[in-house]
Amino acid sequence: MIKVCFTLFSLLFSFSVIAQKTADEFIKSGNSKEDVKDFKGALADYNQAVMLEPENSEALYYRGFVKTRMQDFGNAITDFDLALALDTESVELYYCRGNANFELKNYSTAIEDYNKAIFLDPTDKESYYNRAIAKYNLGQRESACKDLQMAIKNGDHEATAVFIELCH
Repeated sequence: MIKVCFTLFSLLFSFSVIAQKTADEFIKSGNSKEDVKDFKGALADYNQAVMLEPENSEALYYRGFVKTRMQDFGNAITDFDLALALDTESVELYYCRGNANFELKNYSTAIEDYNKAIFLDPTDKESYYNRAIAKYNLGQRESACKDLQMAIKNGDHEATAVFIELCH
């Protein structure tokens, strides 16, 4: 009888270990859900990943990103802040936080984030483009046009039409 109980215990223990997901598995699951626009499901998975590993900058990044997709920009910024405290060299984190600030019309703060992204990657055409639009919204036309030129130089072909519209 004891042998049977031990075997049953071992079997149950094995299933419980297998059933437990890691933070990386929750992130992958969240990414799959986000790909099919199941943002609530993705957010639930990213929440689980952060709960398992509160200092996982990737989980915080993805959770912030899905919050931007849900137009929850303030909470997205909070997640990007937490992720940036762990990873200060991420161009993508600065860019995404800049975009969230841009959506909240915090153009000056968005520009600061785009500045940091560009400092880390001087060829980041998206940051140049978005910084140009933020500057334009603040009335900084000349500087915005220079950023559009940099975006074009770095391969952003869509920036050409905007440059023609805003700068000529």
